[in-house]
Amino acid sequence: MRRQLALLVAAPLSLSLMAPLAIAQTGNSKEPSTQATDALQNIRFTTKSKFILMPVFDKTGTSAQYGSAGGTVSTTNEFATEVLNDALRQSGATTISWFKVNAAMNKKFGQDGLNRADLTNDMFIPDLVNVAKTMGVKYIVRPAVLNIDTQSSTETSINPAGFIPIFGMFAGATKTTNKKSATVTLKVDIISVAADDIIGTARFEGAVREKKESTPFGGYSFDTSAYAGGGMNGDAKAAMYDAIDKAVDFIASKVN
Repeated sequence: MRRQLALLVAAPLSLSLMAPLAIAQTGNSKEPSTQATDALQNIRFTTKSKFILMPVFDKTGTSAQYGSAGGTVSTTNEFATEVLNDALRQSGATTISWFKVNAAMNKKFGQDGLNRADLTNDMFIPDLVNVAKTMGVKYIVRPAVLNIDTQSSTETSINPAGFIPIFGMFAGATKTTNKKSATVTLKVDIISVAADDIIGTARFEGAVREKKESTPFGGYSFDTSAYAGGGMNGDAKAAMYDAIDKAVDFIASKVN
C-alpha cells in the first residue's frame, strides 16, 4: 500500500520536472525555422538570370542628358544608382558590375587607356544588348529619375481670443506651422536581351511629408538649410528609398 502511494506521488512530480524540458526542446527546435524565415523575408527574386543595371539617369530636364561620346557630360544620379543596385542584390538578383559592362563596351568600340568614354546614354543601348548577350545576361534595367521636388514652408497665425496681459501690454497667442515635403518620381524600363525590346515599364513615386505645430509655450524648428543648395537632402533621399523599394517589387514581378 505504501509502495503504491509512493508511486502515485512520484508520477506527477516526475512529469512536472520533465514538462519544462520538453517545452524547452520544442522551442529550440523552432529556432532554425524562424531564422530561415527571417533570412528569406527580403528575398524577392527567384530567377537565377543575370541583370545589367544601367546607371540611374537624371531626366528631370535640368541638365544635359548625353554621355561624353555623345558630346556632353552624362548626368546620372549616383546615390540612386548605388541604392538601387544594393536593393536588387539584397533581394536575390544577380547584377553584373557596371565597371565590367563599361569596360566591355569600350573594348567593343576600340577605346582604351585615357581615351575610354562614358557609354551610358540611350544611343548605345543596342550595343549594350549585344554585349549583354556575350556576358550571359538576360535582362537590362534602365532606370531614370523624372522628378525630384522638395518644399518647405512656415505659417504663423495669431488668435485674438488668446491675448494675455504682460506688463500692462497684451501678447497674442501665436501658432506656428512648419511643413516640409519631398517627392521623387522614378521610371524603370526592363529590356529583354533575347527579345531586344522593352518588356515592362512603370513609374514609381516616393514621398515624405511632415507637419509640425508650435505655440508660445513650446517651440521647435526645422533645419531647412539643405533646401537652399544643390544635391539631395535627407528628405529627398528618404523619398528615393521609397520609390526604389516599389521599383524592385515591380522588377521582380516581371522577371520571376
